[in-house]
Amino acid sequence: MILSLKQIYSLKNCYRVVYWIVGISFALSTNSSIHAAHENSEPHNFKPLTLKQAQEIALTQHPDLLSSEFQIKAGQEEVLQTEARYFPQIYGDAAGVAPNKKTNARIGTGTVEGITNPLILKHVSYGVVINQLITDFGQTSNLVSAAKSGVEAKIAKSLSVRDRVIFNATRAYYNQLLAQEILTVAQETLKVRNTLLEKIQLLYKSKMKALFDVDIARQSVDEAKLLILNAQNDLDDAQAELSQALGYGKLKHFSLTEEISTHPYTSTLEPLLEIAKRSNPDLITLRAEVLEKKFQYESAQAENYPTVSATGFAGMNPVREKSQMNSSYATAGVTVDVPIFTGGLITAKERKKLFEMKALEKELISKENKLMRDVRQAWNNVQSSYQNIGVLKELFLNNVKGLELAQASYEFELISIVDLIQEHLKKTQSEVSFTKARYEYLINRSLLNLLLGDGGKICVDNPS
Repeated sequence: MILSLKQIYSLKNCYRVVYWIVGISFALSTNSSIHAAHENSEPHNFKPLTLKQAQEIALTQHPDLLSSEFQIKAGQEEVLQTEARYFPQIYGDAAGVAPNKKTNARIGTGTVEGITNPLILKHVSYGVVINQLITDFGQTSNLVSAAKSGVEAKIAKSLSVRDRVIFNATRAYYNQLLAQEILTVAQETLKVRNTLLEKIQLLYKSKMKALFDVDIARQSVDEAKLLILNAQNDLDDAQAELSQALGYGKLKHFSLTEEISTHPYTSTLEPLLEIAKRSNPDLITLRAEVLEKKFQYESAQAENYPTVSATGFAGMNPVREKSQMNSSYATAGVTVDVPIFTGGLITAKERKKLFEMKALEKELISKENKLMRDVRQAWNNVQSSYQNIGVLKELFLNNVKGLELAQASYEFELISIVDLIQEHLKKTQSEVSFTKARYEYLINRSLLNLLLGDGGKICVDNPS
């Protein structure tokens, strides 16, 4: 179907009307969304918070750290529980017997702690029983050493948790600062584009610019509004992340005013690898766990040997058959328990502990290899992200100059509105990229410090 010029012109006007209706509707909905977002972002009792304060709050109340502290206390009690076998075990004992007269007094056996009385006699007795371990050829001593190694592992794990808590708080703090700066960039972008739109509208009314220029300028304003909405959403997410990282169950709002600086990271790679091998708490934890299994294995081996202990009894028989029992009793002896046949129990326990120790040794090697890889990657990321800052800063400054030149060229009608908006977009994107690069560098440094075992230092800088 062939349309006349008049029909084509009418059709273009219809499309233009539809475009204006859609554009106005979108602008109204976007304005209302931005207004709602602005209301939600209004500070209500925002507490000022520095990075050091954020780290200290996380160390004080984060549940992961508190949980690890309770694990240490539980391990310390296990040491005391195992060491208790070295000391005398004293128990009170009381018994009362009233056999039926028709019962054969010699049927049944009454046994008290290994001392057998073949008679069932009417009596009431009470006394104390004392057991003292003499030697078990290393069973108990190795179990105590294993328990102490377990405590060392829990302490090292607690340090790992502490480092991770500080890193998470630091990262969340930087992410909120980044989100705040991106929102500021978006707001400045909207302000500049609104000014441009107003200027072009005045030029259009003066017949100096076409309606097409107004439409493109209005579209750029709508894009800036979308940028604000996305930036506000990112800020809300960052605030939730910071609250969780500090150990809060509810959302807390903070005013972050930390002045950041991006100094170069001067440490070379090889010394950092040695620091990581020596100081990384995850490796320290695994080494302690390997030692724990080693002592458990040696304790299992010692179960093949005798256990020698002394036993003593003393007490009174206030109710008794005087012809059969004395008014008091006391006896002592030495007991030697020798394992002869246990159905393979001791051997199986011994092999189990050996295999567990071997498995942890291999896990330690794997962990060391992964840590070396992670340190290398983290160091490379620190170096590259610092270089990115300089490149993106130069790009941003060039785009600022390019935008100034484009604005002058547009006023003299040397370029179109599309070219001008493109320069606006390039300037905004480069500013956002430059801002992100600075915080990416700081987070990468914090991650490297975490891998080195230095994450527990508040506001840590280059390792000495």
